[in-house]
Amino acid sequence: MPRSPLPSILTPDLISRQREIVEVFLKNGWDYMRRLLTGGASDEPELPPPAVLRNILIELGPVYVKLGQLLSTRPDLLSPSYIQALSDLQSTVPAVPAVKIAIS
Repeated sequence: MPRSPLPSILTPDLISRQREIVEVFLKNGWDYMRRLLTGGASDEPELPPPAVLRNILIELGPVYVKLGQLLSTRPDLLSPSYIQALSDLQSTVPAVPAVKIAIS
């Protein structure tokens, strides 16, 4: 009988990162995520307000900032208020401390 791949996928590092992402969402007050995690009614998914989304992406790190930069160029996907908030990521992003950059 083949072993389940689940234990090898859910490594402590991955679980830790998932926890960190959820904490960032909750800390920034994304109420939809809070309702979802507490077992409340899961209405239609809704984006957090533009400034909150920008802050979440910044806090999650460079890959998420890059995603925000990409989304800021897509007015066909997001409303003007989101485009404006995410456009700030094109020029005003805090630097990542060198100690946080891992070289594999």
